Amino acid sequence: MYCSSSEVLALNRMLEFANKRLSIFLFDGKRVLFWVAVVVTYAIACTFLVPDAFYHYDPYAGTFLFIEANGQLNVVHLFNNFFKCGFLTLSYGIMLVFIFRLKNQTSHQGTLTTFHVKVSIQTLTIAVLGDAVTVGYLASYYLPLSNSIAQHTGTFGQLLWISVHSGSGLIYLFMNRAVNKKFKRMFCGAYQLRNGLGVTPNTGVHSLPRTTLKIDPTD
Repeated sequence: MYCSSSEVLALNRMLEFANKRLSIFLFDGKRVLFWVAVVVTYAIACTFLVPDAFYHYDPYAGTFLFIEANGQLNVVHLFNNFFKCGFLTLSYGIMLVFIFRLKNQTSHQGTLTTFHVKVSIQTLTIAVLGDAVTVGYLASYYLPLSNSIAQHTGTFGQLLWISVHSGSGLIYLFMNRAVNKKFKRMFCGAYQLRNGLGVTPNTGVHSLPRTTLKIDPTD
């Protein structure tokens, strides 16, 4: 599901700049549910095609084995990873070409919004991390590596997985303004509550302690 969803996202980002009308036709409104179904169907199909998929870490080789239970090569897994890597690279490459082309065309300056560009760059950065993981794992398993390098491939692969899963959250946290503002609001609110400071909702304004004003009738 992770691979197919990243491919759908890449297609959406590419069409957003390459063919806006087609992007609206394919992804606008409830049509997005169709792509959710595509992602789920793809994952189910891959599972049924190789019901005896066997993923095993070989500590002597320092790598994961993506095979079937009978020891044969898992062709579906191999195709899935190569296709994902190629599709993401091609889609985001085309997206960048159209971004620069639209940016240099004064007649399309109104259609090229900063928001769309920033979101697309964020997804592109995450796709680069995903490609790095794919290439790293494929290289560690299929390329003839020397023993001095092979003994570190397991650690290298785990670091790649950590980078893609944690990196996705960090990219949105620091590069996405809406997510960044929400995080700061949550963090500042928790800090103020911990220190006994009242905060007016949605404003971040400290509430002042109430005082009672007594009036002397003799004055």
